[in-house]
Amino acid sequence: MVKLGTARIKKLALEWVSKYTTYMELPSSFELLGITIHINLTDERQDVWGEWDSESRTILINSKATKENQCITFMHELIHAIDDLLGLDLEHRDVYAVSQVLWAVLRNNPSINAWINTTLSKC
Repeated sequence: MVKLGTARIKKLALEWVSKYTTYMELPSSFELLGITIHINLTDERQDVWGEWDSESRTILINSKATKENQCITFMHELIHAIDDLLGLDLEHRDVYAVSQVLWAVLRNNPSINAWINTTLSKC
């Protein structure tokens, strides 16, 4: 097994996402485990890229971040939401690693996204 350092994973993820410049509008909410999760862009906290607020069931994303960082942050906070709702008690470093790798796989393999979207549209 090859272990990549956290900085290397982040660098690779950012390199991969920087290839793409077309973005969709960020949805205001989505369903997770039957629960509505809200998504808000905010500039209230400049000290973080994002945050999972379990009380309001909201993912907060820094509006000043680049689109690439907003996407990566969404994936990271989504893992925190899953962790919270399932009571997994993941370490933050594990959330970080999983979110970075998952984002890189989805972003660097458009055929996977196309397959998922095509399959979902037929369900």
